[in-house]
Amino acid sequence: MRSLRILHVLAERSWSGGEHQLAALIRHLEARGHRNAFICDPKGCFAEYAAVRGWPVDRLRMRNDFDLLAILGLRRLIRRRSPDIVHFACSRAHKLGGLAMAGIARPPARVVVRRMDYPLRPGPLRRWLYGRAVDRVVAVSSAVAREIRSLGVPAERIAVIHDGVDPESLERECRRADRVEVRAELGVPEGVPLGLTLASLHRRKGLDVLSAALCLVAGRLGRPLYWCIAGEGPLREELEACRKLVPKPVRLLLPGRRPAAPLLAAADLFVLPSRREGLGVALLEALSQGLPAVGSRIGGIPEVLEHEVCGLLASPGDARDLARAIRRLLERPAEARAFGEAGRRRVCERFSLDRMCRASEALYLELAARGM
Repeated sequence: MRSLRILHVLAERSWSGGEHQLAALIRHLEARGHRNAFICDPKGCFAEYAAVRGWPVDRLRMRNDFDLLAILGLRRLIRRRSPDIVHFACSRAHKLGGLAMAGIARPPARVVVRRMDYPLRPGPLRRWLYGRAVDRVVAVSSAVAREIRSLGVPAERIAVIHDGVDPESLERECRRADRVEVRAELGVPEGVPLGLTLASLHRRKGLDVLSAALCLVAGRLGRPLYWCIAGEGPLREELEACRKLVPKPVRLLLPGRRPAAPLLAAADLFVLPSRREGLGVALLEALSQGLPAVGSRIGGIPEVLEHEVCGLLASPGDARDLARAIRRLLERPAEARAFGEAGRRRVCERFSLDRMCRASEALYLELAARGM
């Protein structure tokens, strides 16, 4: 097997699911004998992470999507590194890197990952970015791939590689967490069901819809229910206000961003009520641990959560539909357990981190071989 020189370009300022997937991919590539190097914004999230692990890092300020100094700097650094593959790991890196490599004779193979299912408005620049500036676009779901194809990008230039999780590693973390202790810390009484949503606090995650659904559930439930929304973002104040409006017997908890494993160990069901979602790594994590789940019928979620098999799908933005699905899981515990078991099997078989890493490596090897 050929050992590749892979250059990852990243401008993101904060950690997200994409950066965690990238970290896992790089560990896999390194273990397989490939050499990784990085170009990162010095204020970005990945520069220090890579440096402390001894990976070669060039720091380059990337102020905006059309930063001329960054474009010239990227062109110089890419030439100096002489990689087999250039991986644009975020949107800004894609734009700047595409412009930096325009006109280079015999450029290295170029790959970009698209994680969001937002509609891509047609236009010459986007068609060029996705159709000409890179050799392959990796879509994290078929839903994301459809958005890319809508620009006129040929299907053969798009590879669907689902994000993945490591169920065994996550299960070990969950076992180390004391369920009783975590629930006590959250203030959840013994025997009371705990629902969980792990999400950044942004409108696209549909947390306002979840709050409205919990108000509807409260009117029909007849017993206590606690719900934990764990994450950070601009909607925290709005959700704090909503918490006061959710009537008893439901209680809404907002503990901020926390490690996933203890919360998964403490929870009894999971909901991802997104308005937009490329795939949903948090949903994969919940399913991998056997939690019955509800998700929106949007983006890549239906590719993960097979309706009536390993969970329930609700119409995005529809609080009544979401409330009906939540009540069903609470009122039919045997069915909920069966959904959870089916979800665990589905993630282990189709959405493992190892599968994602191996598929990405195979794509890199294919593209490098074509460039030889």
